[in-house]
Parts: sequence; structure tokens; C-alpha cells
Amino acid sequence: MSKIEIALPKVRLTFPNLFEKQTLGGCITTEEARKYTATFTLSKDNTKHIAAINKIKESEKKLLKEIGVKINPHALFKCGDEYLDSIDVSDDKGEKKLKSCSYMKNTWSVTANNGYAPILELIRGVTLDVERDDNPFYAGCYVNAIIALSPYKFNNKWKGLTKYLQLVLFSKAGEKLGGDKRVKSSDYFDDDDIGETLEDNFNDRELF
Repeated sequence: MSKIEIALPKVRLTFPNLFEKQTLGGCITTEEARKYTATFTLSKDNTKHIAAINKIKESEKKLLKEIGVKINPHALFKCGDEYLDSIDVSDDKGEKKLKSCSYMKNTWSVTANNGYAPILELIRGVTLDVERDDNPFYAGCYVNAIIALSPYKFNNKWKGLTKYLQLVLFSKAGEKLGGDKRVKSSDYFDDDDIGETLEDNFNDRELF
């Protein structure tokens, strides 16, 4: 059965679980359900991103026809604007959620996962050693990714298409999603709280 690979150039990375599988909890309740996964944000103003979404649509039609399934059980991509419109902003919680998800305006999102680790690259063509190298991937950075659309069966019957996470190549840094504000002690404690300075503590310490 066919498998179609699709390149996603310079897309924004969100919710990455690339070095380790998803943690248990919530909807992930068994070890078998844990996956390496990532969500990619594509801009509706980017011609390459538009082309990638169109290829997903065309590939979906082709593969569903091959397996004799009319409609895929799950959407292969989601519209960020539709999600933002669905948020209830009648209270502070909704307002905060809308603000935290503002990056989704005028975008699509594509999520792909695997039971096995995807290929990870910081430099094109050079695979990261996940046991030795630091993790350069964070929510908000930009990456080039390759996903694959492939049919799947359930009880020996074709049911639809799934998206496999094939490769993620770091592209460039971006603003970290979720905020990156640093906590400062000076914002919370005055001189009376601090007491002696660090220098005083060292001067009073007996040295051996």
C-alpha cells in the first residue's frame, strides 16, 4: 500500500516530544500509547505552506481511494482561526487561553507521531545523538519536517489515514511559546528579607 511523504519547510514547532515519548497521564494512560510527537504550525500567507497543505489534501484523496474509504476519521490538519473562534471568552480563563493561542491566527496545524524515534538533525544530513547532544528543539523554534501519510487497518479492515513523523531538521530560533519571563528576586524580596549579602556570608565563613 502506498505511503506519501510530505515536506513541511520552515514551519513553527509546537508541543514537541522528540527526544522522549509523551508522558503518561491524561489521554496517554498506557506505555503502548506513548509516542514521539510534534505539532507544526503553517502560515496561510506562506506559498510553500499553502503548497504543503494542498499536497496533504491531494494525497488524502488518492490514498482513501486506494483503500476504499470515503472520509478519513480524523482531520489531517486543523485551521487555527476556527479553533480561536471556538474559544469561550466569557471569563478570564477563556481570555487567557485566547491570548496564549494568538500565534494560531491565520495558520493551519499538522500533528504527526511515531512509536519509533524520528530522525533529528541540527545540521542537514547529520543525525543528532540523543544520548550525547543537547535537545535544540523547543516550542516556538522553526524546523523543516518530513511527515508521511499512510493507510491503517483496524480488525483487518482499512479505516483511514495516519500521519507518521519521519524527520525534523532545526531551521532557526523563534520566540519561545508559553513565555520566557525570568523571575527576579528583587521583584519579590526587599533588603530586610535578604539580610546579609552574599559577600558578607563569604567573609564570615571559616575557610579550611
